Amino acid sequence: SWGAELATGYDDRSRLFGWREVFVLAGMTTVLAIPAGVELLADGDHVLKVASMGWFCLLLFPLTALPTLAFVPDSRSSTSMTINWVEAMRVIATNRTLWRLLLADLASGFGMSVSGALYIFTATYVLGLPEQASLALLFFFLASFLAMPLWLKVAYRLGKDATLRAALMLGVIVVMVFLFIAEPGNVPLLWTFTILFGASYGAPPMLLRSMMADLTDEDRLLTGQQRSGLFFALLTTTGKLGSAVAVGISFTILELAFGFVPGPDNDADAINGLLLTYCLGTVAGLFIAYLGMLRYPLYRQAHVC
Repeated sequence: SWGAELATGYDDRSRLFGWREVFVLAGMTTVLAIPAGVELLADGDHVLKVASMGWFCLLLFPLTALPTLAFVPDSRSSTSMTINWVEAMRVIATNRTLWRLLLADLASGFGMSVSGALYIFTATYVLGLPEQASLALLFFFLASFLAMPLWLKVAYRLGKDATLRAALMLGVIVVMVFLFIAEPGNVPLLWTFTILFGASYGAPPMLLRSMMADLTDEDRLLTGQQRSGLFFALLTTTGKLGSAVAVGISFTILELAFGFVPGPDNDADAINGLLLTYCLGTVAGLFIAYLGMLRYPLYRQAHVC
């Protein structure tokens, strides 16, 4: 919501939310790298590794949050802060573009969270490479971090909706190819899949937030009210909901449908079930998000007008 007020131009918002996502991914990559550094330098146990991540977050939070609060400008609202909830519910119910963005955020969050929840299991039990799983996950986020400037350039050239569709479809294609060629012990496949799928990971959150900021402009022009807080609250809710539902559904399916339990006592059917749940769950979420972005009405020219 704050970002929507800091940048008002179509491409300026892509730049702002893009760099926000770059720093998010940089933080995630750093936190994931800390246990490896602790193990390398101090040969620490699991307690020390987890504690080091906690101390990193505790120390860095005030060092980053306080300068932000002190030096980043914030506009003062000239309108009443009271929310007419009946009117707000009417706006939510009737704004089709809002529902498109919320559906895309819910579905993409679901797909990415299925992947996140089952990635280590898939690398360990399907590919049989437990010793490389954690390092590969680190490089997943590193690939996403490095790909963000590329997605920004594509968004400047093609527009946000086309770039979002491209990122989602890239994820769908990579995961579907992985489904058909996954085999135990294939190290090049693990790393190729991780890098390519990781490259698509960061684009949807960045682009959806930038597109939601554009939608708040349209709503303000139509109604004369600034509802960016409400719109971004809904976007945050759908993202969290998609992630929570993904974890619950994927693990329930693994246990009840395929009998998969983390450990050495899984037969071939359970391992195949893990692969199917990982791939089809991820693809379902990403493809539904892609469908929601077809013929998206608030493209660059429409926003400028």
